[in-house]
Amino acid sequence: MIPLFDQTSASSVTPDTGEEDFTSTLINASLDGIVVYDRDLRYTVFSPSIEKLCGMKREDVLGRNALEVFPFIKAIGLDQAILKAMRGEECRAPIFPFTVPETGRMGFAEQQNFPLRNEQGEIVGVLGVIRDVTEFHKNLEELAEKNRILELRVQELEQMSIE
Repeated sequence: MIPLFDQTSASSVTPDTGEEDFTSTLINASLDGIVVYDRDLRYTVFSPSIEKLCGMKREDVLGRNALEVFPFIKAIGLDQAILKAMRGEECRAPIFPFTVPETGRMGFAEQQNFPLRNEQGEIVGVLGVIRDVTEFHKNLEELAEKNRILELRVQELEQMSIE
């Protein structure tokens, strides 16, 4: 069981202040974006890394429904991956494009979702770990283009050798 700091109410899932501070430090230090959705898909944690990725401030997002803040979540089917985790199954969403109209930020990301359980084992939310894969995706596209050009050159050489 992972005690998580709830940034919306400045309280923790566990009363142990030491764990709360440690968890908060981990979330704030992570290079990957970390979010937590409650049962109603409202954000209760929104890490600095995800703020940087999307350009939205934590205070503008916490307590709000994810589908209202980022409508693209439903449009690309990411909501289904989050709901799958809400039913108890770890779920990795495929790489997806994102655009945040309010900030103009765009790119590609991937998200791994984990169910969060209370001490009774009931699912109380979902932990989402979001990685910016924009550079990786760009490199893949460049490699695919170079491969396509190489295949054309090979075909040209094969044609020349036949003639």
